[in-house]
Parts: sequence; structure tokens; C-alpha cells
Amino acid sequence: MSIESRLAAKKRSAKARSKARAKAAFDLGLIILIPVAVLVIVFLVMNHIKSKVNDYSKYLTSEGNIKDYDISKEVTIPDLSTLPVKYDDFKPTDATINSRIAMELKSVIPEAERPDVKEESEAEAAYLAMLTDENVEKYFAEKLGDKYAHTVDGYRAYLTEYLQHNSYHNGVEGKISNWLLEQSKIGELPSKYVKNWTQIMSNVTTEQFEAYKKMGLYTQANVYEYYGSKKAFKEEMKKSAESNVKQELVLLAAFDKLGLTCTKEDAEAYFKDNYETESFTMEDIKKEYGEPYMMLECKCYKVMEALKATIHTEEEEDHEDEQKTE
Repeated sequence: MSIESRLAAKKRSAKARSKARAKAAFDLGLIILIPVAVLVIVFLVMNHIKSKVNDYSKYLTSEGNIKDYDISKEVTIPDLSTLPVKYDDFKPTDATINSRIAMELKSVIPEAERPDVKEESEAEAAYLAMLTDENVEKYFAEKLGDKYAHTVDGYRAYLTEYLQHNSYHNGVEGKISNWLLEQSKIGELPSKYVKNWTQIMSNVTTEQFEAYKKMGLYTQANVYEYYGSKKAFKEEMKKSAESNVKQELVLLAAFDKLGLTCTKEDAEAYFKDNYETESFTMEDIKKEYGEPYMMLECKCYKVMEALKATIHTEEEEDHEDEQKTE
């Protein structure tokens, strides 16, 4: 799989679960370098740098389960009906809303009319003072439409819902995963499978480090020096691999507990939607990941969708409250 295709898939990470590539990029502190990602694509494509072969399907069965590993005996997960995540957990704070208001006003108000302040804290207060019903109507009427009043309160209500919606979709899978991991008990890990993931993590992290180093973004001699030593690097890669495997184990256990199903057609449809590009076809996907891994990923995706479906949105909660008062 080319780096270009990897990064294209990574951009759709809101839908796809983060795996080795995203984890490796995070370990190297690369995710925050969004503008640089485009340069990396150009650099790698122009220099024809190929990734090492990673066998994602090694030690997996055709059904996407880990070979010679009994999840029912090694993994105990909580009662899934007790998932404590609520839509309201993602409600933005007043500070977040105020910061967004100041940012949006700064982007629409002509430069000549902007407040003359230098300190960031003073600038936010100055812009908030400019949030009047008149300016809401002048600059944000189209955003508010007929759903919100064209007033300060209406604009704040719009931003609150907008930010909460985005926060929910960006963070809900992380909250579910963390809860599952915290509440589950995992016995012995599948050692061969962990070892394979350790190698995958090592390959991808090294590859990305070298790419950024050649662009002048890192001065260390090699990835070992970046992590402090060869031993430290190996320990971190093993730790990352174990974390990744634990996440897969609890999701696979939840898949079984919920009685879900996944066919090869389901797996292909999932990868087509989340990974396929013009330069990375379904044939490339199967060659890169293997069908067993595709099945595993599809199972994990289905679990997340099933658990997210149990979380009521704000509209559903309001509807339930209305029914109770009738």
C-alpha cells in the first residue's frame, strides 16, 4: 500500500478505526503536522519509497478471529447495556463556545472594524463584546436559517449544537473503547499475534520517521535515537502492539456477545467505503491486508456501530421527555 493511499485512508479516520499507521504517526508526533502531510505524499511518491511488507492477516482465521486463541475464556467484558456514554457528555463548555464565537467574528468582520488589541485574552473579550443581535443578523443569518432566532441567544444555540455534534462524532468511539478496556478483564494475550503487530508497528514507525527525516523535520540519526535507544524503541512498539491487540480482543468479544454477523461482502463494503481510492483498489486492499484482517476490521466496525446506536441523540432525548409529559 502506498503512503499516499495510507494518508488518504487516514483522512477518513472518523469512520475507520485507527490502527498501526495512525498510532505510529501519533508516537512520532506527526498527526499535528497536518500541512506537512501533503508534502510527505509528494515526497514519497516522487521518490518511489515503498513500505515494508506487513502481514496484517498473519495468525488470523478466515473468519477474522485470532488462531488458537479462545476469547470466551481469556476475555471478560462488561454488560454492554450499561454503557455509560451519553450524547450530553459531548456538550461544549462556555469557554469553548466563546472561543469559537471570537474566531468566527474575526473571520467575517472587515479588518478596519476589528478591535485594536494585541493580547489574545483581551482580543477574545473584545470580539465577544461585538456579538450583538445586529451583527448576528449581518454576518450569520444564512447559517441560522429558519431553525434559530437571529439573535445572540440564537447564534449561541446554533454553535452549541454544532460543536456538540462534531465533538460527538469525533470522540464517541474513543469513549466507548476506553470504557470497554477499563471494564474488561483480559487474561493471557496471544503472543504470536502480539509479536506480529509489534513488527508492523516497528516497520511503519521507522518508515514514517525516515520520510520526515529526509524532509529535514528530524535531526536524529535514526528512529532508535529518537526514542532514546534501540531497547526503548522496541519496548514502545511492543507496548503499542499490546494496546492495539487488547482493543481488538474486547471488540471481538463484544461482537460475539451481541450476536452480530459479518460476511465477506460486508467486509468488502466496509473497506470500499473507508479505504478504497482511485490508486488503491479493492484488489490492492486485499493484497495489502488480506481477507482475514478485513473480516476482523469489519467486526470491530460493526460492534462500534451497534454500541453507538444505543446512545440517544439530543433530538431523541427531547422526544422522550415530551412523551413523558404527555
